[in-house]
Amino acid sequence: MFNKILVGTDGYGPASRAVARAAELAEKSGAELLVAYSQPPSKTPEGSPLRDPSGQRGVDAGQGLLTDVEKHYGANVTIKTFLREGDPAEVLIDLAEEEDADLIVVGNRGMSKRFPLGVVANQVSHHAPCNVLIVRTTE
Repeated sequence: MFNKILVGTDGYGPASRAVARAAELAEKSGAELLVAYSQPPSKTPEGSPLRDPSGQRGVDAGQGLLTDVEKHYGANVTIKTFLREGDPAEVLIDLAEEEDADLIVVGNRGMSKRFPLGVVANQVSHHAPCNVLIVRTTE
């Protein structure tokens, strides 16, 4: 059915639920799970919790999150992780092209509190080079 399933996460509940659904699909179809964390660009505004002139704090947070995903789901599926800088939707679209993903899984909410409801899902659904599954991640 699928060979490569791509999902993005920022560690918040809705994105975590999308990762869980993507992992479930990957396990059932024998697909490789591609998990992306998108770090805000280094020009992040002052006062942002990810603001760090060197960018190291955001990298550390993202790498820690991806390591947690690998530990949680790695026993059941093959996982490849990506830590990128940029807009979450653009990162997912670019990775889908680069990795020849068959499916992108996104939540029905934005991937971060920085985005209004549905912006990432909307952008990905309109520009993805493959199928997109929008998972209901809100109650």
